[in-house]
Amino acid sequence: MRVWNIDPKLLCNQHLLGEHFEIHCFRGSIIKNKSIKGYIEKGFVEVHNLRKRHNKLAEEIINRGMNHKSEFEKCKHWEAGIIDIQENLKELKKRCGACNYRIEMDETINILAKRIADIIDEEIINDIIKKSRGEINEDCMGER
Repeated sequence: MRVWNIDPKLLCNQHLLGEHFEIHCFRGSIIKNKSIKGYIEKGFVEVHNLRKRHNKLAEEIINRGMNHKSEFEKCKHWEAGIIDIQENLKELKKRCGACNYRIEMDETINILAKRIADIIDEEIINDIIKKSRGEINEDCMGER
């Protein structure tokens, strides 16, 4: 069992539904007082974030047009476990071609968005410099 704890939009359907199921398994183990110590020590679960994570996964399940009917009922929780999201991203990219594609696309979109923002900022700065030099009319600033 494992909680990936990455943005649910980056998970393929199989891993989205699988993680959702495993969160319910962790909850069941906690209710039955079964030890999840090994999962905590390996960084596979953050007990204190199970409910929050469940709700994020459930939201994505619904957004993808799938049914979600298993609410996460309260159970005892405590501060335990730390998940390394960056390591999980690397591991998931190795394990699953569909997740790898979704993660790579997200990274590409973020890089392009940053480049576009940099270009826009550069154009605005250039317009300000030109205006300060009297090279462009203030009424024309920002028009392309």
